[in-house]
Amino acid sequence: LWSRDSILFVSESGIMTGVGGGRFAPDTEVTRAMFATILYRMAGTSAVTGQLGFCDVDAGAYYADAVVWATEMQIMEGYGNGLFGPDDPVTREQVVTLLWRYNGRPTTESAVLAGFADTEEIGPWATDAFAWAVSLGIVNGCGDGMLAPGGTATRAEIAQMIAAMQS
Repeated sequence: LWSRDSILFVSESGIMTGVGGGRFAPDTEVTRAMFATILYRMAGTSAVTGQLGFCDVDAGAYYADAVVWATEMQIMEGYGNGLFGPDDPVTREQVVTLLWRYNGRPTTESAVLAGFADTEEIGPWATDAFAWAVSLGIVNGCGDGMLAPGGTATRAEIAQMIAAMQS
């Protein structure tokens, strides 16, 4: 499996755990709840003091503290009307943007995106994040010169991005 080393890294470091039954499920799409949990684990799962501001996040859910933390840190936000969308899949541009925010929103020249055929598909809110991720080798594209910003992100892809970010 192309992502084996990255999966071992995130598993051994406790950033990503399996989905039960001793399975990692590398091809499974990652939801907003899962990704909030991943970011929270990367940050060390410190105690949260804020309140849940979303009617679709149960206070007893495994990801509740992660959602509180991610919104307090201004890494993630809801959709409005009290909705977070915990079961919605994250797209590649959302993942890159959230990792970029997690890392303090560093600036990078967008010229690094010139070699990709689908840069016009990147949302304007994600361009700086993609430039940062490409410049650091966190994202290398999906083949054929494509970044696939609107495509959903799998557990294997996210493990690969996180491992690349940590190196």
